[in-house]
Amino acid sequence: MMEPSFVFFNGILVTPDKISMVEGRTEVITVRKADIKKVSLGFGYQAERPVVQVVFGIVLFLIAAYPILRLYSAWMGYLRMYAMEFMLLGLIPLGIWMIRSALKYGYYLSIELENDHRKLGFQNECQEDDLKEFFKQIAILGYISDTSEL
Repeated sequence: MMEPSFVFFNGILVTPDKISMVEGRTEVITVRKADIKKVSLGFGYQAERPVVQVVFGIVLFLIAAYPILRLYSAWMGYLRMYAMEFMLLGLIPLGIWMIRSALKYGYYLSIELENDHRKLGFQNECQEDDLKEFFKQIAILGYISDTSEL
């Protein structure tokens, strides 16, 4: 059986040198193989720090709440709106996106490093058979993996 040069599955790219999370055509997160101790499968929140991300998203949303109140007052004819307040309204979709991505639940690739831990979330729902095949392929590339979650 020929060794694959790379494995791409559901937004995760594994090469002999690195593991990356890919969105579109861009590598968002990259972890070098030399730094990796073990790769395993996890199930739960896919964000690395979901609590911090939710809190930050709420803060962004609340910052944008002030201009919403000012916009309502300006619409009623009580106050004037300034350009900076209109720009703060742009924080609303950013806050919602941060909260939504922090609460995304599903399978993720758990990467244990020497002094850290990384999570790379799969983009879509995964089937168990596909995950088993993915872990077989990355084992061929020389990664130490744990599939006890399967």
